[in-house]
Amino acid sequence: MKHPELSDYLQLFELYSGKLDFTIAGTKGGDYSFIFEQVMRLLLKPSPFNNSLPEPFLGVSERYAFNDPATVAHFKYNENKQFFLSDLYDSLMLYQAN
Repeated sequence: MKHPELSDYLQLFELYSGKLDFTIAGTKGGDYSFIFEQVMRLLLKPSPFNNSLPEPFLGVSERYAFNDPATVAHFKYNENKQFFLSDLYDSLMLYQAN
């Protein structure tokens, strides 16, 4: 995939349908590591869609990719990965609705 679009993100989340729980109960179970890494890679690829995403998503992915110590430490915790993915998913749903 050269230039990620909304559909690429939606397809990725769909692969994990039923396995992701973005409620508070979801922080106690599930492993978000694999989808988190995949999402981080997608966010780093240049594309018009990625450029339209809120800057915090792009900034976090860049800091994570460049091994910023605070960012990497933050995402060692599964619940932080879950929260990030939940926020991104909500944003993607807003893009899809428009």
